[in-house]
Amino acid sequence: MRRTWAGAVGFLCIACGEAPPPSWLNRLEPLKPGAEVVPGWVLEDPTRGFEHDIVLPLTGPNDQRIEVHIVDAGRWPSATPAGAYAVDWEEPHTTGPRQIADAARDAIAAALRPTADGAPPVDDVRIGNEPPTALDPVLHLLQGLGHRPVVPAIGAALLGGMTLVALARSGRGFVALFLVNWLVRTIFGPWGPLHANGQGDLWIRGAGDPSLLSHYGPGYAELFGWAAHGDDADLTIFAANSALSAAIPALAALLLWRRGLPDAAGWVGLWLACEPIAVRIGATETYLVAGSLAALLAAARPTGRAGDVWVAVLAGFAARLHPTAWPLMALAPLFSPPGTRLRTTVAALLGAVLFSGVVVAEVLRGVLDGRLASPAAPPQAVPTVAAVLLTVLLGWRARAWLGAGAAAFAWAALRGSYGQSPLWQAAFDAAWIPWMGLGAAAVVARGPWPRWTGGALALALLARGATVWRMTTTDEAEHDWSRAVVGALP
Repeated sequence: MRRTWAGAVGFLCIACGEAPPPSWLNRLEPLKPGAEVVPGWVLEDPTRGFEHDIVLPLTGPNDQRIEVHIVDAGRWPSATPAGAYAVDWEEPHTTGPRQIADAARDAIAAALRPTADGAPPVDDVRIGNEPPTALDPVLHLLQGLGHRPVVPAIGAALLGGMTLVALARSGRGFVALFLVNWLVRTIFGPWGPLHANGQGDLWIRGAGDPSLLSHYGPGYAELFGWAAHGDDADLTIFAANSALSAAIPALAALLLWRRGLPDAAGWVGLWLACEPIAVRIGATETYLVAGSLAALLAAARPTGRAGDVWVAVLAGFAARLHPTAWPLMALAPLFSPPGTRLRTTVAALLGAVLFSGVVVAEVLRGVLDGRLASPAAPPQAVPTVAAVLLTVLLGWRARAWLGAGAAAFAWAALRGSYGQSPLWQAAFDAAWIPWMGLGAAAVVARGPWPRWTGGALALALLARGATVWRMTTTDEAEHDWSRAVVGALP
């Protein structure tokens, strides 16, 4: 019987699969790596860029370099057309003569045109002649469900509404903690992009143009699309983020309170409210904030069937948001009320598959085949997410310390991919600190340690956060400068 089922599944995968499209090596023939595009200038291996483009480096005399980019037609108005694509070279990575760069661009466009009419988008073409990934048949099966979720995309109302419901039902103290925390982030949190390498504005423009961030999933635009209009769209997005971030300490304290740990709830809530890095990034780290908040809301689920639906919808949205939200959401069942952890896990998995199965498959395929060139989702994210999910499934009766261990495992495995700057790495830490703090609070409160141990741990992390509090990124400085310059113009 098992062989019959396996054969049926294999037949369906083969029947629904499609032949892999030509790679860039096929489309650029006879210009293959090692060939001269123009005399003296040799083409190197193509790579994926950070803006839905293919980068074609050329090396020439005296280690000079030309960098040619292939993008979808219409994306760069001044680029040279080539059927469904457009080609142009870009500074500052081009150090060779402009005339040679123009000639290389024209030669690549000429090689591309015969195979570019009606071709798929840049992101959907493989780089080399590698075989299709194992997820391709699964993706073709899931595409039958369509790209739209079963539940309409209501990201802003989803997170905002569920947060208000959870806090309103918890009592005035937690609502007050949320409001005070929001005030602190509004006053002390610099409102500017924290991203590095010129990507800060991408997370402002991407709220209004989903295609710019489609390789992460559509959740970000679904969450902030309403705020992406008007002259001060950037400030509106920052304000929405500060509100989402302010709810995290209140929800973490609420979880500990409901687990019978009022002392731990007090100092963890205060610690997270004042933690320097969380305040520093509260208005800017959009997907990290939203992923943490969605996971905390899932852990604070209502009882009964309503709680199952609550978790399923949240998991479906988090799966659409960003790969960083996946392991965060996987931790939610470990902090759910006793007796509901298995149901929370099942509801989360069903929600992710039903509402966002196509999105998850597409993003995973991009991670596996190198199409997702992003520090936020390196290849090691795949086994990490699988390991965290396995921990949840195997340890659903365990207490919060198991969740802290799973959080520490995922944090340690993924942290290296955020190494562009100490501040950027600290921003990643801030998304995981609440989860490790929840587990530490449960262990400290129920162990044979002095009552001041939890406070000492909090102070140690506060001191660590203070060392990067004043750091800035180039994107943040450029954003402040450009607002000042534009504001002074007629």
